[in-house]
Amino acid sequence: MKTIAKTLLIFFTAFLLGTPVFGQWSIKSISSTKMEKQTSKVSNDFWLHITIKNDSKETLYIWGQRGFYIVEAFIKNSETQVWERQNMGICGTMGEPSWQPVKAGQEVKLLRRESVGDIGKSMMLTFQASIRPDGMRINSDVLLGAFEIPKIEADKAEQGGADQPATAHESKSEGKDKPQPESKVAPR
Repeated sequence: MKTIAKTLLIFFTAFLLGTPVFGQWSIKSISSTKMEKQTSKVSNDFWLHITIKNDSKETLYIWGQRGFYIVEAFIKNSETQVWERQNMGICGTMGEPSWQPVKAGQEVKLLRRESVGDIGKSMMLTFQASIRPDGMRINSDVLLGAFEIPKIEADKAEQGGADQPATAHESKSEGKDKPQPESKVAPR
């Protein structure tokens, strides 16, 4: 019952108290790829690739560490129709979290480890964003989705192509902008 109450509180807060940051993000692409090597003995997992975009005309900030972003997921339970909180975490970083800049028009690639049992279910993402680099006074919880978790794409080798890992398309950078590294989000 506490989980349901927390979920409803997050949704209520995001919709009613969100700042202008709320509507300035979009999901650009979603794909799933097979894990080359399974590391879990309790579930069969895959990589979920999600690309989100800063649709505003200014630099916005996502809470994270050194180019990695803290993004939570909710998956709709098909039996109870309740949105359940999934994992949260960052992978491969050390140090204190801070507000990570995302320039206007920039795409951010998220890499999530998910269970094969979640394919076809509905998912939503939530993260903290701000219009200020210090996050003071103006920040909000951004809610993106809902979207269906796609089936795992066939390997290039199975399709008769080169044996290369499937990844989301690289974003185009303009001028002197440097491309940002892919953000990896993994369960705790």
